[in-house]
Amino acid sequence: MSYQISGKKVGPIGFGMMNLTIRNPPTPYEDCFAIMKNALAGGANFWNAGELYGPAGATSLELLRAYFEKYPEDREKVVISVKSCFNFAKYQPLVDAASVRENIEKCLKIADGKYFIDVFEPARMNPSQVPVEETVGAVAEYVKAGKIGGIGLSEVDGGIIQQAVKVHPIAAVEVELSLFSTDVIENGTAAACKQHNIPLVAYSPLSRGILSGQIRKYEDMPENDSRRNYPRYFPENFAKNIKLVEKLDRLAQKHGNTTAQVAIGWVSSLSDRENMPTVIPIPGSTTLPRTEENTKLVKFSQSELQDLDKLLEDITGSVVGARSPNCSSHQPAGNSITHRSQGPLIPPGRIKALRVRWARETIRDAPGWPEITVTPDNHVAIMNMLRQRESAGRADVLEAEFANWSTRDEGLEAGGERLPTYGEASEGIML
Repeated sequence: MSYQISGKKVGPIGFGMMNLTIRNPPTPYEDCFAIMKNALAGGANFWNAGELYGPAGATSLELLRAYFEKYPEDREKVVISVKSCFNFAKYQPLVDAASVRENIEKCLKIADGKYFIDVFEPARMNPSQVPVEETVGAVAEYVKAGKIGGIGLSEVDGGIIQQAVKVHPIAAVEVELSLFSTDVIENGTAAACKQHNIPLVAYSPLSRGILSGQIRKYEDMPENDSRRNYPRYFPENFAKNIKLVEKLDRLAQKHGNTTAQVAIGWVSSLSDRENMPTVIPIPGSTTLPRTEENTKLVKFSQSELQDLDKLLEDITGSVVGARSPNCSSHQPAGNSITHRSQGPLIPPGRIKALRVRWARETIRDAPGWPEITVTPDNHVAIMNMLRQRESAGRADVLEAEFANWSTRDEGLEAGGERLPTYGEASEGIML
């Protein structure tokens, strides 16, 4: 089967670039170049980058520019998708027309003519504040002018897709999709993509590594691994989820491939389903062996697909914990930037004072940060973002305060305004 995005041929498996630049310390450029070359050699010529991925001046856009400065002969071989239009400092989408234009211009300036942006994606939509038509229309101006190749949408549902296509054709829709996260198959997203012949780009096809076969117990993750902040990786949840992975291990052994290859292969195989659009998984990696493993396309016989479908039946409803710190287990992000708390990510006995202390002292004092209330939904993401903004010391202090701070009734007052306590209806800002 031939795959296309923005009118260009792409392989059945793409390459997610986020981890190359977002980790601390980031992967050295020469190592990145070797990994990118290897992905391309393996047929993964659709590269998913982001102006958000990494600190200012060292995002995946700068990495791409450096790569094509060194390997200009690869420019026409690669199809590039760029995610932008999100303000991490305020935790909000920048999707009004003026902001969209500003962000596209910024990305084009970084690219500096060394590569072409085939797909430009606003990282999140905000339809309750900015009409979908305004956001898509602003990107469409640049497509019509030939400055970018096409429009991508990220973490949206079928309703937003239906609104968007009335303004301009959509080149791709990026969502989380794996054996552990199949929401988009049931919530209308896949159906809308099928209806309008839009490729579905599946990020985290290994559910952030738990389906890779490389993690066997909670302790396998380094202490500073951000996945420890994800509900699916919490110790009590991980122990249950890994038992589901062990079932996949047995199928992979029977098939003669690795666990990761079978998990990615299942996502890719959805393209062959009658009711599904083209689905292109974009696993990421930071080492050559993982890149070689993840870009090998695995095909299944009918009986093997039946085995995988049976496994999916066992998994559905059995996976424990939300897929990210800011999502419920069965709800996609993206329809709104606010989202009701699904339960405590930190012990209820400490949450009241911690929230007030962060809102009044820590966040307000951090350069470039607004005064915001930290909630059960966003506290982990904000702590991680502090680290990414070179505020690791501040984040460490927060962790220490979290460990030692006790709830006090008088801690509930902040600037004369009583903040909601845990157990009350509260809204959190969501990525």
